[in-house]
Amino acid sequence: MLFPLLLASLATAPVVPRHIVAHSVDHLVGAVVLAGRVTDTLGQPIVEARVVVLEANRSTTTDAEGRFRIGGIPEGTYGISIAAIGFRPRVYRLALTGATTTLEAKLLPTVVELATIQTTATPVGTSVLESPQPLSVLHGDALSAAQAPSLGAVLELQPGLRNSSTGNGIGKPVIRGLSSNRVLILDNGQRMETQQWGDEHSPNVETATAERIEVIRGPASVLYGSDALGGVINVVQRELPDAKERGALLRGTLSGSYASNGARQTARCWSKGRAAGSSASARPSPGASRAM
Repeated sequence: MLFPLLLASLATAPVVPRHIVAHSVDHLVGAVVLAGRVTDTLGQPIVEARVVVLEANRSTTTDAEGRFRIGGIPEGTYGISIAAIGFRPRVYRLALTGATTTLEAKLLPTVVELATIQTTATPVGTSVLESPQPLSVLHGDALSAAQAPSLGAVLELQPGLRNSSTGNGIGKPVIRGLSSNRVLILDNGQRMETQQWGDEHSPNVETATAERIEVIRGPASVLYGSDALGGVINVVQRELPDAKERGALLRGTLSGSYASNGARQTARCWSKGRAAGSSASARPSPGASRAM
């Protein structure tokens, strides 16, 4: 009869609620309660900050008021680590004695700098020469020599591109016979659609300050939407200079050109700080047999 009696005693054993068990742990002999609040430099509470008693391997997170409470810690000296997203982690060294030890912690804000992420339409980054897509990049001296009043004039000598011009300073790029709302023009990745308004409207893009111009031709351009059936032109601007690690910087560029008898010549000069220089280049216009 011992076995049935044992089963009956187990079946009638009371179930102790979890909050009662947790509360009783705080009152163990020699146990200390660590409580406190985590705020920023302005005194505002930091929510979901992680508080860890390192040597005791006990942890918790702060509530909506920035408060926390960890019980059942044996008396002793511990490292208290506090960390939160957007704030600099901090470690306190405290001697936990008595019934309750209070900690008022302040965290300093910090800036998290993430690594640059480059997104490509191919599984891995591919150079222009190895890419199966019909694309080209105009940069450096080639871009300087091609400078013109309009984007279409800058690109008119590139393979598969022509310039649709209705006057000086107005030029729309034509890619394999398609232009206007069939050619997507981007300025640092932002869509520019002024060339779609009419024949007298030129793309509102400044090529004189561009670092490079990327051109995608053919069906690869459908990755960018229905308005890129003819191709995509992305004008990448130079990064703006700053004076964080140097003095004030003044930089300027002056460009001029003329055309005569099917020839065109461009001259440019620039100034950076106190140094100055100049350059000149020439190129044939479409249909010309030679350059000056």
